[in-house]
Amino acid sequence: PALFNDDGTMRKMNKSDLAKKLESVCAEVPTLPKVLNQPDNTGYVIDGMAMLQSLNESYFKTFDDLSQQVLKKILRLLEQEDLGIDVVTVVFDRYDKDDSIKQMERRRRGAGETTPSHQITGLREVPNYRLFLKGSANKAALSAFVCESIAASAPAQLKQNNTIILAGGFASGETVKLVTNSGVVMMPHLFSTQEEADTRLVLHVIDLATTHTRVIVRCDDTDVLVLLLYYYNRGLLADE
Repeated sequence: PALFNDDGTMRKMNKSDLAKKLESVCAEVPTLPKVLNQPDNTGYVIDGMAMLQSLNESYFKTFDDLSQQVLKKILRLLEQEDLGIDVVTVVFDRYDKDDSIKQMERRRRGAGETTPSHQITGLREVPNYRLFLKGSANKAALSAFVCESIAASAPAQLKQNNTIILAGGFASGETVKLVTNSGVVMMPHLFSTQEEADTRLVLHVIDLATTHTRVIVRCDDTDVLVLLLYYYNRGLLADE
């Protein structure tokens, strides 16, 4: 079928049907195998906005509280010895491109809704969180605040050889920063003009595969699944 309607708007497809077909021919793994007697060599990649969407608003009051909740989630991943994770990469969508297919889809989702934009400061109380996240401007501001907050506070809490990579969430959407207990540095080789976390996330998975034997991707999205299968078949992903 055509990708667009007669008025130029995109047709909405049911991509989850494809994911179900793919899953039907795969063996189910109830739990990830443990890493035993090996140094930490697992990368973990997650969709940043999906992480923000999953937060329970009863655990934070201010935006500072919220950003600390995100950091705690990341640190807990790094502390899971059985998984052997030494780097967590958090990839955010970009919201600084007005004329794009992604922006068209965001406008379609928000048709008929008006979401007020909020200025974010650390001590300011978070408004109605679910309503707040319906606004693209709010998502962009929150992503930037969380990334800057983690870059500022994580070095004092990270253990040696543990790393956090932040991509897409900064005011400059191309920016990628590496956070360790020694401080924060830019990663220009991973700078990207990609707007969606779905595709940008794959770039980071491929990069981690050059230094890690296993990469875990936390993302419930058919697009990402298809892309990862494609690049795995080309031999560009980790063994696991």
